[in-house]
Amino acid sequence: MSPLYIWLVIAGITLLLELVTPALLFICFTGGALVAALSTIWIDQFSFQAVIFAVVSVILIPLTRPIARKMSSKSAAKTNVDALVGRTAYVLQEIDAARNTGKVRIGSEEWRAIAETIVGVDSQVVVTKVEGTTLTVIPKT
Repeated sequence: MSPLYIWLVIAGITLLLELVTPALLFICFTGGALVAALSTIWIDQFSFQAVIFAVVSVILIPLTRPIARKMSSKSAAKTNVDALVGRTAYVLQEIDAARNTGKVRIGSEEWRAIAETIVGVDSQVVVTKVEGTTLTVIPKT
């Protein structure tokens, strides 16, 4: 089998691995394999092509890390109740930890709420934590 085809097969395999595990690691090896495949035009020795593959792959790893970090932080979007943290709620019933009272509305939903201070009706609060069906809130400043 021609070295060109060997490098193209390696590039295809590493590309498939990248698609299965999107960590932007195998894409570095794909790039290295493609450059090694291109080098078959000028270089006949497979060992030199392997060195080119290794060098290009190692160079690409630190270059793709910032892209991988950006992609992973965007994909970690908050969902469900975790998305409530940081949102503004409107107090429907006075929040008083001593009397164990407090209700807030976020969107069309009503939630039980607790706070370290007493918060009056019609005030705005910010959700800091969600535990079960209870929101921990602080007064909005």
